[in-house]
Order: sequence, then C-alpha cells, then structure tokens
Amino acid sequence: MPKQLAGIWGLLLLCLLLFWGSHRSWREPDHTRVQDFLHGKVLVRIADSRGGSGVYASMDPAPLKHFLALAGHHEETITNNTALLTKILNGGESVFVDYAGTDRFYSLTMGKMGAAERLALGLCLDMNLASSADWDLLPGIGKKTAEKIVAQREKLGALRSADDLLAVKGIGAKKLAQISPHLCEGQGR
Repeated sequence: MPKQLAGIWGLLLLCLLLFWGSHRSWREPDHTRVQDFLHGKVLVRIADSRGGSGVYASMDPAPLKHFLALAGHHEETITNNTALLTKILNGGESVFVDYAGTDRFYSLTMGKMGAAERLALGLCLDMNLASSADWDLLPGIGKKTAEKIVAQREKLGALRSADDLLAVKGIGAKKLAQISPHLCEGQGR
C-alpha cells in the first residue's frame, strides 16, 4: 500500500509539473514585443563568406565600422575601400564581407535589404523603388494591384505620398490605411 501511494503521489507530481511547465515556458513567443523592440532602431544586416550572418541594431545612425564591430569584424583587416567604413548607415542596408580564404577582407560590398526582410524587421518599403513583387508582399495587395501601382508610379514619374495610391483601382481609404505604416518616401527607416 505505501508503494502504491508513493506511485500515485509521484504520478500526480509529474502531471502537475507538466501542466505548470506547459503554461509557463512553452508558450508561443509574443511577436508584438519583438516589433516594439525593433521600432525606431537602425537595423543593418551583415553577412560574410564564412557563413556568418546577422542583423545588428543601433539606436541612431552610425558609421559602417560600428556595425562591423558589432558583428565581430575588425576594421584593421579591411583591405579595400576603407572610405566605406565611415559611411553613415541609416538602416535597411545589407553588407557582405568576403574573406576569400584569408583573414583579411577581400571585398566589402554594400546594398539594401530585400523587401521581404525589410518588412519582416518592421522597416518601411520605399514606394518609389518597390517592384511589383515587393508590393505584392504587403497585406491586401495582390499581384494585379501591385502591377497597377507600379504602372501608376511610372505614369506619375514618382509617388509623392501614399495618397497617390488612391488613384489605383483596388485601393481605397481602408486599404491605404492598412498598408501606409509599411511605406516610406525615400530610403527612410
């Protein structure tokens, strides 16, 4: 009888621990908190030929050498384009460091993050540079509407503001309100 009670108590304790653990540590992550954390920060993606890659954050615009240091790359190993190290990054940039089999940088290449990555990180999409495929990533915008937006932009020469999208068939005030937080004019954050 005492062994049976010990077994029952053990089983009850195990069930209690599993119940408690399932409600504490294995919950889905709160994505809103991640977006709140990223909001307003300067985000730069740095990848290298050794397979390293990451997105690095700064509170304010900073020179490229600051982001390289965050990623563990040392500026004294730069062999090409040292002037690029002082370029101030405003966010949304993508940097590739190629070591070419040595400990010294073979090349340092900079561009912009792709639209999907920018949107996933909470960065805006430049209305005047976005392709129809980029527009298609926005909520409520399909392939046909995306093509109409690009045609409207080409007709105008450039979109001056998000309100210019109201002239596109399929975009009304409600849809504009839905996509406006994801848009910017120029290469803003």
